[in-house]
Amino acid sequence: MIQRKFRHIVLAVMGVFGILGAQAAKEGPFSLEQCLDLAVRQNPMILSSFEKFKASQARESQALALPQPSLNIDSDLQPRALDFKGSGESYWGFSQLLEFPGKRSVRGKIASRESEEIRSEIELLKLDIGFQVKQAFFGLLLAQEKIKCAQQDLELSEDFLNKAELKKAAGDIAEVEVMRARVEHAKTTNALKTAQNEKKLAAAMLNYLLARRKFDPLEIKGELKRSSVPLDIDKLKQQALTS
Repeated sequence: MIQRKFRHIVLAVMGVFGILGAQAAKEGPFSLEQCLDLAVRQNPMILSSFEKFKASQARESQALALPQPSLNIDSDLQPRALDFKGSGESYWGFSQLLEFPGKRSVRGKIASRESEEIRSEIELLKLDIGFQVKQAFFGLLLAQEKIKCAQQDLELSEDFLNKAELKKAAGDIAEVEVMRARVEHAKTTNALKTAQNEKKLAAAMLNYLLARRKFDPLEIKGELKRSSVPLDIDKLKQQALTS
């Protein structure tokens, strides 16, 4: 019995670790397309807009529904309160509201137009969120490139400072040259810290758009170089007016 329980515990633990491993595998480097897909499926603003659209569809069905019938009961001349059996007169009635012809159809069209308007707003929201995701994605790529350049500059400034101190000790250069090397080293150190902060901010922004916690680790893959898009001002104007 103890061995059987222990085996169940081991299997449960292995299952938990398997789930965690699968989740960790899904948290691998994200491409731009994956980020856009996650934003559409997980962004709270888009999800709430979809719920509003579902509610508008329900209102459309409600607008086309027929008015509910009513049942009327009247009990008069009761010898005492709530004595329905002893009442002298009782009336039962059934009524159904008949609307003016075409009124229900117009009400349904109005609800349908409202639903279409919400759906159009969802498409515009998707475009807006997609733009923000692209902006944050490439901003994170740019911050990563800045960190690489800042690290290279820091290594060069450290090497230059070490050489300057050695030359100062040998009496080949003056103290002012060492001070200049230290100033450059301080500048490159601050530049690296600034680039690292920019990366944290860009990652937090992208996590926010993907409905993830802002400090969750985030790895992306992509290139800053993008193929140029030929633009025609007349076609763009026509497309804007059409859409």
